[in-house]
Amino acid sequence: MSAIADPVDNAVRIDGGRLWSRLMAMAQIGATPQGGCNRQALTDGDFSGRELLRGWAEAAGCRVRVDAVGNLFVRRAGRDDSLPVVMTCTLVASVIVTFTFIPLIAYYLIKPPKRLEPPMSERRKHGFPALYYRVGNFALRHRWGTFAGSLIVLWPPLRRPGVI
Repeated sequence: MSAIADPVDNAVRIDGGRLWSRLMAMAQIGATPQGGCNRQALTDGDFSGRELLRGWAEAAGCRVRVDAVGNLFVRRAGRDDSLPVVMTCTLVASVIVTFTFIPLIAYYLIKPPKRLEPPMSERRKHGFPALYYRVGNFALRHRWGTFAGSLIVLWPPLRRPGVI
């Protein structure tokens, strides 16, 4: 007999109809005429949604704790309640990040530059890119000379005791 329990016997069974009806009930809070949902943080709609979720969790026998900023911490006790929590799900935090920070970051990453950069052929004619381009081309055209020059520069320091 195996010491490991069969995962199929211990699997959480999901009632698809109940899940859908609860999703639809939550979607009614802050529903928009276009069919979407607008339940912004710290509004009455947000509070109503949290209270609805809290009611469902408490009805299911879960312990619900609310921190100072309003995050819900829902815990369903296992067989041994003295064991530490293994997994935490913060849906509210993920929604806040999804709808605030990610669009903000995307705006700054995707927005067009204030002035167009000149093409590479133009940048190779001025400043440091021009010097780098010329030195690189010289090094490629004179490979053996570049190799010999690098040996002359690097050989004396490498011969000092303690360097290698």
